[in-house]
Amino acid sequence: MKDLQPGQGPVAEQGMVATIHFIGWLDEKGTRGREIYDSRSAGQPVSFVIGTDGVMRGWNEGVLGMRPGGARMLLLPPGMAYGARQVEDIIPANAPMMFRIELVSLDESPGS
Repeated sequence: MKDLQPGQGPVAEQGMVATIHFIGWLDEKGTRGREIYDSRSAGQPVSFVIGTDGVMRGWNEGVLGMRPGGARMLLLPPGMAYGARQVEDIIPANAPMMFRIELVSLDESPGS
């Protein structure tokens, strides 16, 4: 995990709703491989409750401590990404992944 840009405002914590933009790549031995998805180009940010199983473990842990407007690079081993699961013909099983995430906003969990 590497911070690319600091953010401002509240710190991302377990149970908060994080909205992120991301670019995902296959990790080719420490360098960016094939791009998998770019949420900003698609115009579709992703929202999730931090600490739930709604997203991969690497995102749950990678967003902790970020502030809105911040950006991080995440280098995820297979167990923190999709694990042994293959995603169609896009992501092979046991693939290490790289993600650049930007924290767009934080909100209180709907159950708070």
